[in-house]
Formats: sequence, structure tokens, C-alpha cells
Amino acid sequence: MYRARLRAVTCHRVVAQNPAQVGDFLSFAEMGANFEWWDLHRAVGVSHWEDAETAAAVARGQGKDWLAVLDLSRADGRTPWAYIGRRGHITVWAPPPVLLAAVVDYVRV
Repeated sequence: MYRARLRAVTCHRVVAQNPAQVGDFLSFAEMGANFEWWDLHRAVGVSHWEDAETAAAVARGQGKDWLAVLDLSRADGRTPWAYIGRRGHITVWAPPPVLLAAVVDYVRV
């Protein structure tokens, strides 16, 4: 696990529009999804992808047209994040306004 600003990383989040809205950065738990108790750490985090091509494929699968590009070094320094799950998948544990503040660009897929 890392903290924002201690290790520079750029990642991509699938979003519905440009500019992204608070709702684009909700965790599964915040959206009311069902999950098993042992996946709590994943359910309360927000998924991002290190690789833009992988994120674009996820976006197309969800029928969405945009990626928000985040520079985690611009997020609140207390923000924890980690590589969890598939290769290149990053989970960030932060409320939407913290994540929105780290957006540096948008890419249309």
C-alpha cells in the first residue's frame, strides 16, 4: 500500500462524461452493490487502471466514452492506494472530491 504523493503514479478511471462528476468516483459500496464481507476492502475502494488501453477496453465494455486521467501525486497526501487484483489494477481509497482534485486530463475512447 502506498500514499499519494509518496510515489508518483498516473492512472485512469472510466467516467461517463467530461468533466467527470462526483458519481463517477463512487465505490461499489457507495453505489449499494452487494459484496461478501471478505471483499470489503475492494468494495469501499475505487478502481483505476494504470494502462490507458486496458481502461479504454473496460470503458467500451461499460458503454462509456471517457477516461479521467489522474495524477495521484496531486491527491491529498493521506490518500491510500494499492495494486489489487488484475495486473495494472489500482484501488484508491478516497472520497470522490479527493479523486476529482487529482484529475489532470480526459481521454475519449
